[in-house]
Amino acid sequence: VCQFVCVSQVCVCVCLQEDAQDLDAVTLAQSYFDLKEYDRAAYFLRDCCSPKAYFLYMYSRYLSGEKKKDDETVDSLGETLPQIQIQLVPYFSWQTFVVLPKQL
Repeated sequence: VCQFVCVSQVCVCVCLQEDAQDLDAVTLAQSYFDLKEYDRAAYFLRDCCSPKAYFLYMYSRYLSGEKKKDDETVDSLGETLPQIQIQLVPYFSWQTFVVLPKQL
């Protein structure tokens, strides 16, 4: 967020005004982002205007969508698995499977 500027062996930390205004929101959003709470992170960044806040906002929204997509995929597979097993029962006799001991 801040940049160090050195002139005549004097270094000064310079922050952009928009970065300074968004510092609290970005810090809070980074905490939520680290906890994988992407929707919450995006919520607190929605009114920020710094480039870092905008990037974190967009990336949080993207990861939130990916997370929801993965959750829905797992849920839909979990619901159809018992139906698939019922359909396969006539084709396989579960008693024919033999468990072989591990060979060393």
